[in-house]
Order: sequence, then C-alpha cells, then structure tokens
Amino acid sequence: MNWIILPIILVSTVVALLIISKRKTTETTIRQNNSFDLEEAALTSAKSIIIPKSIELKMKEFLYELEIAFSSEQYMKKRFIRELEEKYGFFSKRISLRISKHPLAKEFIETYSLMPDLVKHHNEEYISKKKIEYQHSLPVINGHELDDYQKAAVLSKEENILVNAGAGSGKSTTIIGKVKILIEEESVDPSQILVLSFTKASALDMNKLLSEVLPEYKIQASTFHSLGRSIIKETTGTSVNVEPGPSNNFLPSFITYLISGQSPNSSLFYEFIALYYNIPEDVNDFFDEKFREKYNDTSYNYETLRNQLAKNGGFSKEYETLNKHYVKSVEELVLANYLFLNGVNYEYEKNYAVGREQGWDYGYGWDRYHPDFYLPDYDIYLEHFGISKDFKAPWLSDTEGKHYVENIYKKREIHKHNQTTLVETYSFYNTEGRLVEELEILLDGLGIKRSTENLKLLYESESLRNSIEVTNFTSLLSTFINLFKSSNNSIEIFDDWFHQVRALPDFTRKRETIFLSIAKEALIQYRESLEKNRKIDFHDMINQAAEFVSEKRYKSPFAHIIIDEYQDISNSRYHLVNELKKHQDAQIFAVGDDWQAIYRFTGSDLSLFTDFEKYFGDTDHRNIVKTYRNSQELIDISGKFVMKNPKQTSKQLISDKSLQHPIIIMDAKKERYSQILETIFDQIIEDNAGNEKVEVLFLYRMNKDLEVLNSVKWIVKAKDGLTLTDGKYKNIHIMNKTVHSSKGLQADEVIILNMNDSLNGFPNKREDDDLLRYVNNTKDDFEFEEERRLFYVALTRTKNHTYILSDPIKPSVFVEELLDNSKYPAVSHGNQETEVSAHKTKLKCPKCKVGKLLCGPTKKGTLYYKCTFSRCGFTYFDNTKSPEKLPIYIKCDKCGGYRIKLPGVGKYGDYYKCEYGCGNLNAEQYMNDLED
Repeated sequence: MNWIILPIILVSTVVALLIISKRKTTETTIRQNNSFDLEEAALTSAKSIIIPKSIELKMKEFLYELEIAFSSEQYMKKRFIRELEEKYGFFSKRISLRISKHPLAKEFIETYSLMPDLVKHHNEEYISKKKIEYQHSLPVINGHELDDYQKAAVLSKEENILVNAGAGSGKSTTIIGKVKILIEEESVDPSQILVLSFTKASALDMNKLLSEVLPEYKIQASTFHSLGRSIIKETTGTSVNVEPGPSNNFLPSFITYLISGQSPNSSLFYEFIALYYNIPEDVNDFFDEKFREKYNDTSYNYETLRNQLAKNGGFSKEYETLNKHYVKSVEELVLANYLFLNGVNYEYEKNYAVGREQGWDYGYGWDRYHPDFYLPDYDIYLEHFGISKDFKAPWLSDTEGKHYVENIYKKREIHKHNQTTLVETYSFYNTEGRLVEELEILLDGLGIKRSTENLKLLYESESLRNSIEVTNFTSLLSTFINLFKSSNNSIEIFDDWFHQVRALPDFTRKRETIFLSIAKEALIQYRESLEKNRKIDFHDMINQAAEFVSEKRYKSPFAHIIIDEYQDISNSRYHLVNELKKHQDAQIFAVGDDWQAIYRFTGSDLSLFTDFEKYFGDTDHRNIVKTYRNSQELIDISGKFVMKNPKQTSKQLISDKSLQHPIIIMDAKKERYSQILETIFDQIIEDNAGNEKVEVLFLYRMNKDLEVLNSVKWIVKAKDGLTLTDGKYKNIHIMNKTVHSSKGLQADEVIILNMNDSLNGFPNKREDDDLLRYVNNTKDDFEFEEERRLFYVALTRTKNHTYILSDPIKPSVFVEELLDNSKYPAVSHGNQETEVSAHKTKLKCPKCKVGKLLCGPTKKGTLYYKCTFSRCGFTYFDNTKSPEKLPIYIKCDKCGGYRIKLPGVGKYGDYYKCEYGCGNLNAEQYMNDLED
C-alpha cells in the first residue's frame, strides 16, 4: 500500500528541498544533516509507538479491503463506501493522538479521509476504460455517436443514475445507449429492462428509435398508464375499462347537477362563486407595484349574477338601468351578489338627485352623486368606501387619497342634510375577511328581510353555464380531483380537513368549507360513476398497480428501470416505480431536465427530481451538457433566463452552433400581424435558402391565442393544423402547438405568438388557488417559477431562430426582461425602428408612481404619454417631439394636485394645466414656480 502514501512523501520532500535551497552552503549542509537526523529520529520514535494488536489488525484489515477493491477494476458503488464507513468509522474516531503518529495509523487516517475521492477517481478511470472497451456497442444514431457526457452516464454502474440533460442534448439517444450496453455488454436479459415514458407520443418516438437501433431485441417503451394496465391484467387476469379522467364525462354533468339545484350543495355552489371565489386582497398592499398591476387586471369587468340573468330575459326591463351591467371592483361584486342571492332588491349607482327637491349638490359644486347601492324597498343607500382601517385610501396617490376621504365626509353631510339613510362598508372589512358578515349585521340592524326566490331563477336559468366564473370553478374542481387521486388519498381524509378548517379565520373557513363539501360530493359521485360503469381512471390504474406490487401479488421481472422525462414524475408514479425497484433491487436510470418541469398542475413534484437521492438512495448524478439543437448564443440566453430561479440545478450547456441573434423580438399589434409575419417568413426563406423543406412551429400559451392569426388571410386554419396559401412560401411547412404540448418537439424556426402582459397572458398571472394545498404541497417560491420554465421550453424548440411577437404597448414581462441588452446582448429587437405605433417606455408615471408610460404619436405628429395603470388616468401631450423624456410637472397650490407643463400654447408661452381639474391654468401667476 506504499502507493497510497506516495503523494504525502513527495509533498514532504518538496517542502524540505525548498527550505534547503535558501541556506548558505556550509550552514545548509549542517542544517540539512540535522534535519535528516531529526526526521530519522522522529520516524524511529514513531515506529517505537506500540499499537495494540487489535487496533493494528483493524487498520490493516481496512487497508487490505480497499486494496482488493481497487485492484478488482470493478465499479465501486456508494454502498461499498457506506459499508466501510459503518465498519470503520467508529474505530477511526477512537485512535488516540499518540497512536496517530505511527506510520500505519497515519496511512489509515489519510486513506480513510480520502476514500470518497479515491473511489470517485477509480470509477472515472473505470468509465474511461469502458468507453474504449465498449466502443463497438455504443450506438450511432442519425450519424451521431454518443458524446463523452452521454457515454459516462450510460456506463455508470451505480445503484441509481440521475441524468440531468439540457434541451436538445440527446436524452432519447442516451436511453438507447443505456439499453444497448445493458444487453450487449452486461448480458442483461431484455425482459428485465423496463423503459418508461410519460406520453403515448413520446413512447412511440422511443419505440421507433429502439426498433431502428436494436431490432433483434424487441424492446418496447411503455407509458406509465400502459404499465399499470398490464400489471393489473396480469394480477387479476382481466382487462380494465379505462376512463381518462373526470373532465371528459363526469364533470360536465356534475356541474349541470350543481347549477340546476339538484345537489344538496347547489346553494353553497352559488354562494361560493358569488361571494367566496375571489380571495380578499389587502388594500394596504397597493403601494406595491406588482400588486397594483395585478389588481388593475382583476378588479374590473366582473358581471353580477343578477346582470347575467337580466341579459337573458330573467328580469324585466327596469333592471337594465344598472350602470353598464358591471360593478367596479371585486368588493362591490361581493356586495351586489350577496344582495341578489338574498333577494334584496337594489339599484346600482342610482342618481341621488332624482326625485329630491333640495340640493343634493348642497354647496359642494358636484355635477352628480351616484351612491353605490340604493335599496328602493327600504329607501336606504349603501356606500362602499375603499379605505384602510386608518381611514386612508392607499390605492390612490396622496393628493387623490386626501380628496377621496374628504368626499366621504361630504357624502355623509349630503345624507344628513337630506335626512336620508346611509350605511357604509369598507375595504378593510374585505381585507380582514368579514365583508359579508358586516353586511349581514347592517341588514339585520335595518330590519331588511332576505329570501331565496332569486336562487330559483338561477336554477332555471341557462345564463351561467358558460360564464367565466363557472368555467374557472370547473377547472379548479377538476385540478383538485386529479391531484387528490394522484396523491392516492382516501375520502376519509376530508374529516381531517374539515377539522383543520375550524381554526381558520371566518372568510377562509367559510370558503374552504363550501369548496371541500362540494369536492367531497364530486369525488363520491365520481367513484360511484366509475363503479357503476365498471371503469377505473388513469390515477386508479397507477395506484392499484402500485398496491399489487407492494402486496407482492405481482412479481416484477425488472432489474433495470429506465425513465424518460423524469422531471414530470408525480408521487403516485414514484410510488409505483419505487415498489418495482424493491422487488429486484432494480437500478433506476432516470433522464430529465428540471429546467423543463412544466406539469405541476397534473401532480408533478419537482422535489422528486431535485432530491432524487433522498427518495431512491445512492445515486450517481450525471449532466449531459452538449446540445445539438440550439446555438450557443440561444442556450446562453435561455439558460441565464431560467437560472434566475436559484432553485433550478446549475448546468453549463455547450453547442458547436453559433448565431449572432437567435432570439428576435418583433413589435406586433394584432392588426399588424399579417405584415409582421410576412416580414418574418421572408427572412426565414432567406435564411434557409437551398433547403427543400423548412419547418416552422407556431407556439402559444393558450389555445385562444391562436385567434390572433384570424386576420392573416394567407394562413388558413384547418382541422389538421395550419396551411400557407401564399405560393412564395411553398417550401415552408407549419405546425402549431401550445407550449405545453410542444415539449420534445423541434423545428427549423419557431414563432411565439401573443407574448403580451395580461392576466391570461404569458406568463399567465393566475396563481394556484390556495385550496389546492390540500392535495399538492408544491407552490412557486419564485415569481412565475413554472411559467419561467415553460418559456424556456418555448425558446429552445428551435434549431435556428425564435421570433417573439409582442404588443409594444403591453409586452410580456418576460419580453421586457429579454430586452435588457446589458444582460441579453444576443437578443435582437427586430422592428422597433419601423414600428410607428405606440409603445411602452421605461418611464414611471409621475402621478401614481406605479404604471409605466406609453408613448405614441398624435395625429398632429407630436407625442403623447399615457399611464398603463388604468386607475391612474395620467395623460400628457409633448409638443416638443422629444420621446422618452419625463414630463415636467409641479404641485398645484390651489388644490394640492399636480400640474403638467404644456409647452408653447399659452399667452405667455408654456403654462401648467392642473390635471386634477381645479381649473388652475394661469401661466403668468405661476411662471416663477416652473421646475426643471
């Protein structure tokens, strides 16, 4: 074992020589002799240390075991290291300081501490030798050999191997290589190899490759569902009749059953969508830009239940006097819906002055006053004020907030003067989750009676069936049921959940109790429906198969389990794989990319990838970093983009391809899509000159985004996809997919449509409902975490360029991020100089300090600025034609608002107009107040 301590001796010798060289000749000789004498004395002294025989034997036993292992030239698994650590770890800590000076003890201690590194080095040497030895068995697919990263992955013999593979790096070819090595070099019977994929399409693609490379072995990739089906059939001797899931047949009929009033939970259903669907937001959070932008998207255009009926003939014409059939906020939506559901007649924003003899304008100079709700049966007015508990309006600027609160007092004075009854509710009631309860207290105190007559109208009406509220509820319930079954929960768990709910605040308790009641009823009926039709669904198939394996009713033949797209694994699928692994102590070979984990809504749990070793045991982690699809510039951009989330595993991808600007962002309003796409397709033809066929893939976040192509007359929609009718593009073949369904695909060029900023845009801003925490404990810790991974998938489908079409007025936040040239210099803004329409600037609004300013041309050729935050209303016209300069504004000393500079239009030149409407226009009076 002298070779093990050789590095130590060499280091000591070099140090000694360096010391020797710094001495004078005579002195050096003397000191050198002394040094050797001392070293010899120390060595003699160390050797003279007496080691107890039992300890000496233990040390020699360890060194001998390790020497035998290294000399065997076999792969050394982590289990071997762990066994040695368990055997000698306690002993290594018992060696005394005196004994540790003995040469044998030093060798033992040094070797023991370096053991993991020595084993790792040994294994890399093993793999290097096998790369040469097995060269003839390593596959060549489509003219390409496996690269060194792929070879290292398939040749590893650890108990489990997790291969983290970048987009376009050859995951499928790596799997084929693993199968070939197992059969041809390790003599594994093909029947002992299980290849798993997640979708039928990916399994078919894998089978095509397997049949081309290994036709004689008849290996077939299987989906998890077909595996589950085969296990159940082999165990029970009967085939299973499969229902894909609740969304296909069950849920549509169940929702009709709820809406029509047949369910004992029907009234609760209407109560949920009317009062509890939207979780209360804290009005105090309006100082936060992201919150305000989100609230701006979601607080308008919520139609009341009553208005939906009115438009469908459910009420007489008098109810059409409501203001535009809409309320103005989520909180007013709750109030309006509560009144309607409880049969309290109301008029929305009725003119207070109508029918009143004396001054509703009582000295205040207002043109009109429209209280939020008027209850005509009781002659009572209800005002809902958007204020916090400290009587402030944080959703407004300081000046506007001050005016808003002043007007509350004025409204109270009007009612007092006219001796009319005013009752009030506040936004902080909603923040604290007690808006409904406070309204009930008010109505009870006023003696206002409630009835359920309107519920009967809802049961009989068809108006709600296709409403956005019912659509969203159905989607939420579908996701809940799928995740519930994916986690293999039993219906009895609802008892625990109902018990937990009791401790929650009033609003949350009521909301979650209602939903869980409906969900429990749905799950019971779904189970009964499956039993009645003698069916099981996909979730049952996986769970039942895992149960048969666990109970040893099914004996697994698989010694090697190979999983493609492993990042999409769910808990139920993991449970099945783990039970199969236990039977044969099978090796797991999992290939995936955590950067492409995009199926959380189906139950996928990314922690099963990132914490792989925790779930499966000893693991060799391998990266495949060479991509054959994308250019180096594109993978640098997309990699930096996705790694903004620190939870993603780090890998540095490499490519031999190069493109100066692989990502091109095009400013494109809907009405200009035809012109923009023509420009793009002309460029594609030029870039791919000489190619007989060019594949172009249209990608979009949601199916409805494809509607943006309706205005493009030379692109025709058909059942089987899109067709180009312009003859100059005859060599171009186009495909269209949602980004989710595009994973695994590639094309010569990619075009991403509708990359705009909206609630349902890309990224989609709809957050997972907190109700899903009962069935899925994974949640975004990083903003737009999964949407960021989804965009990474979209960016990396291309072999050449990715074109991104985005509205310049409301570009996606992802587009704005990519346009930061300091971080993404290889991203090109293709047509920004030719786009003559309005665009979003980087300027913050001077009024609300939240929105960004849009800049665009007026008919006169000058510029205008407008705030993107619709509640703000800021507008500024710049006659100087100097874009991207912050408008000049000063405080108005008349009303406390602000005044905007209007250059060169007044008697004295520039003047400042008060934007709050107080009429302050006198330029001469304020000339000394002008600010730069």
